[in-house]
Amino acid sequence: MKIERSIFAFPWSILSSYPDRPLADPMMTEQERETLARQTLLQLEEDHARRVARLTTVSREEESRKASDAERERSKLVLETRQRFYEERGYVSYTNSRGEVEWLLPDEAARRIRRRDRHNRHLEKSSEARRRWVLLAITIGCFVLGALGLMVLTR
Repeated sequence: MKIERSIFAFPWSILSSYPDRPLADPMMTEQERETLARQTLLQLEEDHARRVARLTTVSREEESRKASDAERERSKLVLETRQRFYEERGYVSYTNSRGEVEWLLPDEAARRIRRRDRHNRHLEKSSEARRRWVLLAITIGCFVLGALGLMVLTR
């Protein structure tokens, strides 16, 4: 079995269809070499400009990250100072319905907690009653469907 070499040979004509990859031609003229060198320099300059722009973007992002770190540190210091101040004076930390932390006197915090518990108990009772009504409706519906099914089967 003889294999033809032309089937497995590399198709060099494909390379000529890529303008950014010129073929290495040993017979280039001086003008072609200068043109190729200018094109290469232009491509390198464009690449350099892109890299410099990316570097300045990264440095801007780093500066903003440092600024946000400093802001975060300031807010942490304010929170710690506020907590120390209120705890020294006997205040109690209370989280309201919006999730915000409030510092209240112990009597006021106890009153709010009692009010919240009363409200929650009311919601629990109403949801319990709702559950009972839903269960009753399901039971009646099952009974009616069973009765209808029995009527259909007995005919």
